[in-house]
Amino acid sequence: MNDLDAFRAALHAEPPDLSPDGPDLAHIMRTGGRIRRRRRALAGAGAALAVAAVLAGGMQLQQPGASSPAGPGPAAPSVSTTIGSGGWRFEVRPVDSEFGVLAIGPEEGQAVMANEVEGSATAPGFHGVSISMLTGEKQTPTPLFGYYAGPADRITATAGGRVYAARIATPAARPDIRIFWFDPAEVGPTFRGKNLTAYDVAGNRLPDGNNTPGAG
Repeated sequence: MNDLDAFRAALHAEPPDLSPDGPDLAHIMRTGGRIRRRRRALAGAGAALAVAAVLAGGMQLQQPGASSPAGPGPAAPSVSTTIGSGGWRFEVRPVDSEFGVLAIGPEEGQAVMANEVEGSATAPGFHGVSISMLTGEKQTPTPLFGYYAGPADRITATAGGRVYAARIATPAARPDIRIFWFDPAEVGPTFRGKNLTAYDVAGNRLPDGNNTPGAG
């Protein structure tokens, strides 16, 4: 007999002290309550088993030798440049749900990340412009660098009444952006370029975006 049959039996059963006025509702509700509680207990046991299975599966993923979820892919091919006797590399790296440009210097542990912190990382214009700084034990100057979202063919900045042109490269992993930098050997070790401006191949000015340099 299943739970439904038991409930029906409780509904139609006539115990010895049953009054002819009608069924014993208290008896029926007690029986039905026991059935409902038993069903809830079974359902709870099933849920507990399901949770236990999930936890066991999660622990198995952490056991030595077990395969683990794939981590972030390898860094995009870097754009290299030589500055003075040393060199800097620029790599596109994931940052939260977006990305940034990591400048890696010639000294061990020398690196500066430039990424957008306000709004979309791919809105047309400049993003993550980092000022030139002296870093590392040898106080090696970092280049003023960042990236431009859009078809920038020429990027300039002004300092001391002069106009300076940046070096530009398009990373293979992100053809929609341009990494740019100003070589300290050409513009000085603490270049403070302002009024960053981008132009397309036809010489038309492109949107500025966030073109104010900041500390990376």
